[in-house]
Amino acid sequence: MKNGRMQALVREFELDFVSDVLGLDSLHYGIWKPEDPLTLEGLSTAQRRYTEKLLAFVPEDSRTLLDVGSGLGDNTRALAREGLHVTALSPVPSHERCYPTDDPRVAFHGSTLEAFESEDRYDVVLMSESSNYFCFRMAFDRFDELLRPGGHILLSAIFKTDDTSAYETTHRYSDYMAHARTKGYEVVRDEDVTEHVLPTLTLGRELLKPIVATADLATRYYGTLCRSFKWRVVSFLGRHLFADMQAPLAFWEDTKDTLDPERFRRELMYRFILLRRGGEVQEAPSRTEAMHAATSA
Repeated sequence: MKNGRMQALVREFELDFVSDVLGLDSLHYGIWKPEDPLTLEGLSTAQRRYTEKLLAFVPEDSRTLLDVGSGLGDNTRALAREGLHVTALSPVPSHERCYPTDDPRVAFHGSTLEAFESEDRYDVVLMSESSNYFCFRMAFDRFDELLRPGGHILLSAIFKTDDTSAYETTHRYSDYMAHARTKGYEVVRDEDVTEHVLPTLTLGRELLKPIVATADLATRYYGTLCRSFKWRVVSFLGRHLFADMQAPLAFWEDTKDTLDPERFRRELMYRFILLRRGGEVQEAPSRTEAMHAATSA
């Protein structure tokens, strides 16, 4: 179990690696097509396709949305461009720099879902690859407070299958959906996109390998040097720097299993799910579908 400082460093590393090293605007998986090149340009295209798919799941009558675990804000910005008023939640303070300060449709809160307080009741709660960071039972209890009657939960998430005991922090799909039903939610849409996200894993492993190898080499040499008294003093004075050097290794430990495409295919799944709170399921047209119908008329 990593301490709080290391958890924060891992999140910081993920942000810096994706935005500063790779030059990407998104932390998310991509929705790939067979013709997409397995490159950063291909990933960027696949991530834009991912965001478009997410927008297509948002019910047309939605006006307010709570983006839980909003990351670099790419989904938030895209949703705001569609006219929604978006409240973005992220427990990582440095994420705030990614959000516009001059857009009245966007409000950023550096908060966890557990600690977030608001008198607003939202039309949609979005969890884009964030639902596995917290207990889903707690999350549904919070949604009772934060969603309006008839509101929706939209999630794009990794789930584990029933026949695996691995991935302790990943929710089991059957458990999650069963609890949603007990809380009065009905399924509007549920789509398995596992095969379309797998190239993200292949590319991710290749991109991370040299970073992790460099951090591992630096950490081992640092440890060797610190065997002398002089370097033990330096080690004590620079212990936070040493922890910073370990962040890429900790990130790799967190992600290496889910970056194995074959194991992912066997034991995990990636799904886009839209749930409606209470009442009869209404197949409301998505925002993208409604815009397409209007332009085709």
